[in-house]
Amino acid sequence: MTIFEKLIKLKNDKKKQLVALLDPDKKNKSHLKKQIDYINNNNFCAILIGGSLMMDACYSSRIEMIKNSTELPLISFPSSIAQINKNFDAILFLPLISGRNPQYLIGEQVLSAPIIHDLQIESIPVGYILLDGGSRTSVEIVSNTTPLPMRKTEIIVAHALASQYLGHKFIYLECGSNAEKSIDLKLLKEVKKYVKIPIFVGGGIKNKKDVDDIYNAGADFIVVGSMIEQKATILT
Repeated sequence: MTIFEKLIKLKNDKKKQLVALLDPDKKNKSHLKKQIDYINNNNFCAILIGGSLMMDACYSSRIEMIKNSTELPLISFPSSIAQINKNFDAILFLPLISGRNPQYLIGEQVLSAPIIHDLQIESIPVGYILLDGGSRTSVEIVSNTTPLPMRKTEIIVAHALASQYLGHKFIYLECGSNAEKSIDLKLLKEVKKYVKIPIFVGGGIKNKKDVDDIYNAGADFIVVGSMIEQKATILT
């Protein structure tokens, strides 16, 4: 069974599906093992590996360490070709469709496709939509794109429909790591009315109530990162 098929099976179970997000940068080096232990001991269905910027040359060794420390599917959530690694079970092949920077609409995808093919990593096409979470996030700065204001419901719905019609398997609604606020629940409900493909939601999720509210508003997969970092740092 492919990773995509496993995710669809989980989605069809009609249960809350939590996806962990790990950023294997050097700033998290001392906490990574605790974060993985926390993920393994809690109700997560997969691990996304992503980060807007890597500040040292140890990315590959950290990915290998994570791979050897968990039985959960390891899925790349890349910001560039440099983050492709043979240890991934799958990769989210995601154009940043909310932006108009051609490098992240098609440029990185063209550069990375031959490497993904050569490594035989399962590729899952995903429409990535960046929302304004109330603060300027790393992904906005690095990608040089402007997030969509959450009050512009019609524009966001149109992007989500475009993603579906382009053949993407998932839509990823993202407020950005450590955003001030998570997705507007009315917006999420409206997007859910229009699209038939599963929805990932991430960014600005700070507590269990946020998780429950986002699930009840229609998210199929809820991505949490900073919550894991906070929990992991107090583990003994």
